[in-house]
Amino acid sequence: MKRCPTCNAKHSGKRICHRCKTDLGQLFDIKAMAAAHTAKANAAYKVDNFSRMFYHARRSYSLCQTPESIKIFACAALLNKKFDLAFFLSNVIRNEDKITSPTMHHSFRPSLPDLKAQKS
Repeated sequence: MKRCPTCNAKHSGKRICHRCKTDLGQLFDIKAMAAAHTAKANAAYKVDNFSRMFYHARRSYSLCQTPESIKIFACAALLNKKFDLAFFLSNVIRNEDKITSPTMHHSFRPSLPDLKAQKS
């Protein structure tokens, strides 16, 4: 993070913004949890536990959408035969410029497709 999301001040690396005193620690904690889930997804892949990989990849993606988390989630979806989700994520990967921030609020993230409505 280069700037405080509240007041747009340059970030000094501390958990509290020097200008507006916003606690930025929760954002750092979310990024750390996402990184931990990404590492667990990679570890699950190495031991061929694809259902566990899918769980951790989905969790990482839900916490912090980064190009790496999207790609791992797409791979996990393929390995778990969730082809519709993998296809959706491949489109997200192709349109990475639409993702403006790894900590983007969930209401601005692309929604997952409604597959039941598409089959009708």
